[in-house]
Amino acid sequence: MKKKRLPDTSVEAWRSLDPTQLAQIYRGILYALGIMNKATFEEIAAHMKVDKSRVWKRMSELERMKLVHRPGSKKLLRSGRMGYEWALTSQVMPKTDKEVNDLKNTSTVQDYSRKIESISKTVTAQQQNLF
Repeated sequence: MKKKRLPDTSVEAWRSLDPTQLAQIYRGILYALGIMNKATFEEIAAHMKVDKSRVWKRMSELERMKLVHRPGSKKLLRSGRMGYEWALTSQVMPKTDKEVNDLKNTSTVQDYSRKIESISKTVTAQQQNLF
């Protein structure tokens, strides 16, 4: 099957994103999922207090980086349609009690983001470039 070619406008829009802002959105999504365990893109956006379009556009990117996955469960969205829930992959989840306690004892989003970065060092070099 032939791969679908992305429209030039979509590629230009993605390239126009500020890498710093993009990383902040990724961190916010990972932080929200760390607290919520499983959530739809609408629930994540509500937790982050951002427009839902800023979240749903990033979920497939995070999935390709193997940082999030769809466990298979669905929830009713505001549109009346069913939407997949998302969860963190085991690569992002803390693996030891010490890592869990370190994350719980952080007081700011920046501290939590730094912990996520240190945990994600095990992810491939391609994935690390986004952080």
